[in-house]
Amino acid sequence: MSGVFSDSVASFLSNIAGGIESIMTCTYLADEIAAADDDPEYPAYAYVRDNMLVKEPSAIGEERHWFSKSKFHEMLQDVDERPFITQALLLLEEEHDLTVYEALYESCTIECDHEPIAVPVYRGVRDNPKMTFADLFKFQ
Repeated sequence: MSGVFSDSVASFLSNIAGGIESIMTCTYLADEIAAADDDPEYPAYAYVRDNMLVKEPSAIGEERHWFSKSKFHEMLQDVDERPFITQALLLLEEEHDLTVYEALYESCTIECDHEPIAVPVYRGVRDNPKMTFADLFKFQ
């Protein structure tokens, strides 16, 4: 897999970034990734930590790591970043059971929230709860 997914998939991912953020926050996955040592076997962790996370105060004022929707949105616009995004999301799915369907569900988006280019992708994920990120990245 080259990792260069279509613009329709990029648009869809941009719309469900809130779901990814919710899952990574509620499961403390963002904190876990931020605390992990660099592991040459999993370079995608360092990529996620360095490019998709921010450190900000929580509601009680404690610093913790959060998935950054704004960073993610910007990265999706850069075709050169897409292979790295692919590796990162595949790793999160494989190692932490973060699925595209759960991210869609947690995003609370409905069909009309998606750009017309992303509606077929939205329908494909909505209608196939077992779709993997690998399947998603093949979607045109």
